[in-house]
Amino acid sequence: MFIYIISVSFRILKPGFRSAIRLWYSEFFFRLCSVESLVMAANDTPHVLYEGWSGLAYATWNGSNWINQIIDIKKEHSSDSFGVVALDSSGNPHIAFTNGAEVKYASWTGSNWNIQTVDSYSSIVGKLWLALDSNNTAYILYSYDVHIPAGQDNYRTIEEVKLAKMQNSTWSTLTVVSDANDFGNVVLDSFGNPYVIYTLNNAEPGSYNSSIVYASWDGSAWVISTVVPEARIESIGFLALDSHNNPHIAYINSPSDPRENNSLEYASLIGKAWISQNVDTDSPLLK
Repeated sequence: MFIYIISVSFRILKPGFRSAIRLWYSEFFFRLCSVESLVMAANDTPHVLYEGWSGLAYATWNGSNWINQIIDIKKEHSSDSFGVVALDSSGNPHIAFTNGAEVKYASWTGSNWNIQTVDSYSSIVGKLWLALDSNNTAYILYSYDVHIPAGQDNYRTIEEVKLAKMQNSTWSTLTVVSDANDFGNVVLDSFGNPYVIYTLNNAEPGSYNSSIVYASWDGSAWVISTVVPEARIESIGFLALDSHNNPHIAYINSPSDPRENNSLEYASLIGKAWISQNVDTDSPLLK
């Protein structure tokens, strides 16, 4: 078994063993870029998505060499690209990414990349998520900034979170929430239904508290439930479903007293109630 790690010097590293000493061997394959995503195929082939000077690029290992391809050229004066790669049931890569004010999607046909524009807006937020269901249908979760007046010459920024789905060779979009503070990942249950999490700001002026909200799609509307009604959320964390499609969420909570540590919290939906428990508070990593 090989373990692949993206290092800060932008190399792929894998461990080898000689006697009882662990050695790390590296395969240099690109320079001057940021790593966006790494996934492993069923045959342990790595697939890497990264940003170079020219734009977004993709690399995979063929057993002896790295195969590098430019996915999309960066638009002039655009901000950095962001992307994520996922593999379908046949091991083919699918990529969701941003380029300037566009959310785009690339799928490998076996000989070339089929690239489509999913959505465009003047203030697309960099973070996005990609999930594929059992039929290899793609779901992309993303957001864009909305500026709301807040007093004279001031405004506050919220996020409108969208979920796009590939359907009959075209993209359909759903608005998840129009006034989020942040959003987490998208996951699909065994029936292909999407689930997401996001945070909402407390409405009281000057408050730093927010709530974590869980949303599930029932086929016609989002079913909403509040996971954490009010807390100082440092990081919204991640959502995962167990084998029975029950949701579980890990997140970081920040205390109101700055002298106290952040805490790692874990929430599960038990019946109709969310039960949260503390995982770690005393670790030096949380200080």
